[in-house]
Amino acid sequence: MKISQYVYFIEKKNKVLCFSTLYNEVALISLNAYKTIKKSLDEFKDKFTNVYSSLVANKIIIEDEVNEIDIIRCQNKSETFYSRNFDLTLLPSLDCNLRCWYCYEDHVRNSRMGQDVQDNIVKLIRNKIEKKEMDGLSLNFYGGEPLLDFNDIAYPVSIALKSLCEEARIPFKTFFITNSTLIDDAMIDKLAELNVSFQITLDGYKEKHNKIRFRKSNQEGTYQHIIDTIHKITSRIENVFVNIRINYDEQTLQNIDGLLEDLSGIDRSKVNIHFERVWQTDTIPNNEVLKNAIHLFMVNGFKTTYINWHPRGFACKAECLNQVIISYDGRVYKCTGRNFTEEHCDGILDDDGNIQWKAGRLERRLAKATFENPMCLACKMLPLCMGPCSQKQIDVGPDHLRQVCSKNVLEMQMNDYIEYVCNNMLLSNQSKEYK
Repeated sequence: MKISQYVYFIEKKNKVLCFSTLYNEVALISLNAYKTIKKSLDEFKDKFTNVYSSLVANKIIIEDEVNEIDIIRCQNKSETFYSRNFDLTLLPSLDCNLRCWYCYEDHVRNSRMGQDVQDNIVKLIRNKIEKKEMDGLSLNFYGGEPLLDFNDIAYPVSIALKSLCEEARIPFKTFFITNSTLIDDAMIDKLAELNVSFQITLDGYKEKHNKIRFRKSNQEGTYQHIIDTIHKITSRIENVFVNIRINYDEQTLQNIDGLLEDLSGIDRSKVNIHFERVWQTDTIPNNEVLKNAIHLFMVNGFKTTYINWHPRGFACKAECLNQVIISYDGRVYKCTGRNFTEEHCDGILDDDGNIQWKAGRLERRLAKATFENPMCLACKMLPLCMGPCSQKQIDVGPDHLRQVCSKNVLEMQMNDYIEYVCNNMLLSNQSKEYK
């Protein structure tokens, strides 16, 4: 037997947190037990028999014959090439009613998805269902602001695709990445029909947020409308989930307790708080303000996430064969993290509902797993990261991967991060203490 290569041991006073990044297991053991593990696994087995059996059951300790890299490779192949769920992202428009200073998109004024493209999208899904190429549809909306002309684009397309899925008896769900400033009571009623979830962004508390997210038309701040909308969505839509993304810089988190107060009363089971640094600003090593903000939300019962690390079989869904992005003009892409221009276009949706890929584009992105390099194969965080995404690797090339390693933007010590993850799981009663 051996200790899994993907286990972190974090000493905290007289206890030790054991966290498996591969199996997403947390255990709490005594310091004496941990010291014995370091000394001799055989002695640990004899001296702490029950603890040893429990750590084996939770794959903290594994059989000598197990090659965990092979496990990761198999999971990666299964999820990237054999998933039967079709992940479709639509861009109804690249226009937006806001203009946040850090937005990387080149907004296209008055761009709207025409009826011809909408019809071709319906043909695409009908074709896939008839050919038995999918067992479920995840329909995502992005932009621009995807709720512009909701009644003429996103809603009718969603209803049409939902109807096809219901006829085929396959699961259907929608996800909107939206600033939520166009959502009103009538729209909530329609969204509730779509098995819907959301990502909604806030830029800290009211004063900070309103300096960044204001309406183009009259410079009016949007903070209160967004707060009210989150309350309405979570109270009126059954089984909804809202990822509240807090984009932060050096000032954003200073008055974060005000935002916490405005979110009080929300059903904690329906929301997640995610902290994401504005990418144009510099990271701060050992960022105490960030750590305090995360702690504040956690102790108030909110599930929180930071850094895009979680158990998965791929770095980004753009690496999945059964995933596409279709823009308002019918152009097809794989990555949402770059401008939707001809330079990054990977194909076109034709009038028969088929995707015509540009020669070599899909193969270049999918041919090699993102983690098949010495840096990633030696990293304990591999199961939660899976390497720099395919787009970053295309951008920088194989010799410069350390430049785009996600550890570079971590604003706390790794032990602090692991402790935060474990505390999140402890709060969810997913961990165990062995004595």
